[in-house]
Amino acid sequence: MSSQAIRVNDTGLLSSLAMTTSLAPAAALAWLGSVVAGLRAAAVLGSDGALLVGDARLARRAALALAAAPSAGALRDGSLLAVRGRRRSIAVELASSTPPGLTIADLCAALDALEHG
Repeated sequence: MSSQAIRVNDTGLLSSLAMTTSLAPAAALAWLGSVVAGLRAAAVLGSDGALLVGDARLARRAALALAAAPSAGALRDGSLLAVRGRRRSIAVELASSTPPGLTIADLCAALDALEHG
């Protein structure tokens, strides 16, 4: 069940397992694909904006948006959501009907796991 479906359906969630403390970039995108409803594309970028893994078109779009907002930790530009860390950034493109709130939290969780990997 995606995080958006949990929120919309007011479903309780209990897990005895915490999120792993580190993820490789490809694993972070796989995890996001399993929890983010309406995910159209995803990418992990290096601190220089270069694509590490994922959709190249989205990575170029995200790199430009992040460069234009150097102090932003998270940004939204239409269907693009991105979060920036010290070493990496994660960007996703969402369907227009996807609420961004929980997706940003999911991006931050994945980024935290990438940053500590």
